[in-house]
Formats: sequence, structure tokens, C-alpha cells
Amino acid sequence: MRRLRAWSRNPGQKAVTTPKVHLLDSILAASLSGLRAGERGDNRGPAGPLLESFAVQQLAAQAAWTDSDLRLWHYRDVWGVEVDAALSRGRDIRGVEVKASASAGPGNGRGLARLAADCRENLRDGVVLYADGSMLPLGGGRVLAVPVRELWEC
Repeated sequence: MRRLRAWSRNPGQKAVTTPKVHLLDSILAASLSGLRAGERGDNRGPAGPLLESFAVQQLAAQAAWTDSDLRLWHYRDVWGVEVDAALSRGRDIRGVEVKASASAGPGNGRGLARLAADCRENLRDGVVLYADGSMLPLGGGRVLAVPVRELWEC
């Protein structure tokens, strides 16, 4: 299991500081959740949290060998709006939202918009990783929808 610490500019104000827990073994997690091979689902079923944990594990692995100053967090405010991963290097923040759906739209960036409000000028950009499709801009050009398979593309 990986405990992903909560990011907050000012703990105690609007952000929830409880860590988020991800199961490292996606196959074990899928088996425990009852998801069968070939099932897709959406963010409300077991596929959403499984894809989120899988993507976070991939980001953590890539961060570990690419940049020792890169830190991985999650973000959630008191109203339940969250961002699955917030990557920080110094004061710069980049947000990553993971969706199991086959399409992405402007509504998928709601958590990123809230993170941007908290980060102000420190938020560099955001990404919505989703199950299918192609890259497309969302929400004013600072957020890009990207197929999750791009995590492995060079």
C-alpha cells in the first residue's frame, strides 16, 4: 500500500490533510473488488479507483527515477472536490486527474480548477488522464485531456 500525503498551501483552511491510500498491486485490487477481465465501467464502479491507483503508481515510479526533487501528493478540499495527483517541484504544482470514462470533457477538470484557485500562480498546468480517445485541450488551455496509455509513450 502507498500512502499519498495531502497537498495544501495552508493546512487547516480549505484542504483536507488526510492521506489517501492506494493498493500497489492493481491485479490484486481488481480481484478484491470483483472486477473481471474485459470489464470497463466508469468512475463510479470499481474501474475508476483501480485506474486511479494504477496511474498514481506509474507516476510515482517515473518520478522516482526522473527527478529527485519531484514530490507526489493528492488534493481534496472540505467540499469533497479532489485531484488524484499533484506533482510538486519547489513551488511549481502540476495536477493530474484520472477518469475511467472513454471520453473527457470540461467537467472533468473541476478538481483541477479548485487546485488552481488554491495554488494561484504556482499551478503550471493540469492533465486529465482518461481511458480512450486522443489528446485535446480542456478549460482555457492550461488543462489537457490525455489518454492514459500516453504514460508509456516516449
